[in-house]
Amino acid sequence: MSAEIRKNGLSLKTTLKLAFGFACMIAYSRMLSQGFVGYLTQGGAAIADPFYAVRLVAEVAALLILAIGGYLRKFSVTTGVFFVCTAVMTAATIVVAATDDLGSAGAPFFFAAGAANAVVMYVWMLLLSRFPVRQIMASTLIGLAIAGAIIEGSPLLGEETCLVVAVLCAFSAGSLALSLDPRLESSKADGMPPGVLPRIPWFSVLLILANGILGAMLYTIANRRLSLVTDGANYAVFAVGAALTIGAVALIMLKRRDWVHIVWVPPFVLLSVAIVFSCFVSDASAQAFLGFLLAAVFCFRFLYWMVFPSMFSLLKVPRAFLAGLLLIAVNGSLANFVGANIGALLPMNIQVISNAGCVIAAVSALVLAGAMTLNREVNLRPYEMEDEDDAPLPAGASHPTVEAAPQEPALAQQEAQRAGGLDAVSQGEPEKGRDQAKADEPSAGAPAADAARPEAVEDPRKEDAQQTITDQLKQRVDLVSERYGLTARESEVALLTAQGFSCAYISGKLIVSNSTVRYHQQNAYRKLGVHSRNELIEFVNRVNGD
Repeated sequence: MSAEIRKNGLSLKTTLKLAFGFACMIAYSRMLSQGFVGYLTQGGAAIADPFYAVRLVAEVAALLILAIGGYLRKFSVTTGVFFVCTAVMTAATIVVAATDDLGSAGAPFFFAAGAANAVVMYVWMLLLSRFPVRQIMASTLIGLAIAGAIIEGSPLLGEETCLVVAVLCAFSAGSLALSLDPRLESSKADGMPPGVLPRIPWFSVLLILANGILGAMLYTIANRRLSLVTDGANYAVFAVGAALTIGAVALIMLKRRDWVHIVWVPPFVLLSVAIVFSCFVSDASAQAFLGFLLAAVFCFRFLYWMVFPSMFSLLKVPRAFLAGLLLIAVNGSLANFVGANIGALLPMNIQVISNAGCVIAAVSALVLAGAMTLNREVNLRPYEMEDEDDAPLPAGASHPTVEAAPQEPALAQQEAQRAGGLDAVSQGEPEKGRDQAKADEPSAGAPAADAARPEAVEDPRKEDAQQTITDQLKQRVDLVSERYGLTARESEVALLTAQGFSCAYISGKLIVSNSTVRYHQQNAYRKLGVHSRNELIEFVNRVNGD
């Protein structure tokens, strides 16, 4: 497995850290949403918890503030704020664990834990989006297995041990996030650039949200109506339905280039199967019906952690703003609360399971029609390297050394000139030896090649002009980095890439691996909305200081 990860440029150590941190975040959120104890209670019974509404309000308010901050680019989660949130989650859980009966005094502790947990979830969604799609998938799938073991196994150890596990999960979720992103570069507010809304695949986003929210509502209604005739869902049906759906989504994301447009299909099919079952539900089939519904709800609450960060990783969208709004929309506590209250208000004839299923089916059809009207053709070209040295290598092959790198600076300069950009693209260090030999050869008819070799420039005025071009390019890249939130390393890689240097050369110059260079290039490309070196050069050339 580690060999496969290395082959795809993924770090096994980083993947496991992501998986364990993600698992701790999910497990803690699940425990908190059910008041830390009794979190395996079926259906919406946990809504009777006196602090349920307190936690819900705290989470939604915190996420709304973060979404607004990301939109306005006024503030974002800093390392200090995140550290405080981790400490608040841990301390609030310790207080709950150490107190037999909090009474009304428990409200502030649960409010603080809810708000802090919302910040941690927000940071984790943005953190995941900084990694390649395959790594997001691997981390979330492994994390799901770990979280399942924690959630299912902790209550078997007793209430006190369960609360100790919650404390450890709170601390681990925060500390591992900081370990992976010490300066929380991933959580910086990125605003709402003009013309960005069409880049969001609204069709899939709305259908994924609709599948989960409508499924949660139908499950809440059905669980209440069938509580007298069944002990709950059939977990064999649940496991099969969830495994098939998650597997189908993963396969689509791995095999289909246009997966963003069709990733909603497996959850939609699962919910449709549950709705069909609702028309034929009886005392004998009630458990199977609830199993399908529970699988639909479970898949929704897991898959958005795999799908939405992967969308953010692939497309240039306002991540900080969208992450806050999406986390509000997918909030499990909010879905249960809304579903329970709507179910209680519905007329008795609609609360009959078959009638409720028909209503959900009609609403699903309306959402499908509405989503189609918002559908846009999204540019799904992945942020890939187009140069030969960056192409996948055959088995046993290795990238060329820095000395063997081709004369790409001159080629990149010609591309930039044809695009109408800068008069010339600044060039970096020459390849010693080969360039020195070529400097002694005649250079008739090749001024661009001479300009690419500093040794061939004898006139001090030409050297000054070349240095001026280099400085101008660096100033433009610095300005782009500031505007679009590139990290220091991403900015450094972007500058060398814009100068026309190959991936192999950059890795040698910065003393990092080829995969690390590609990782920073992909992040820079995603933030700038470009897909190749030439597009990066054109983008930088268009930048002005206004």
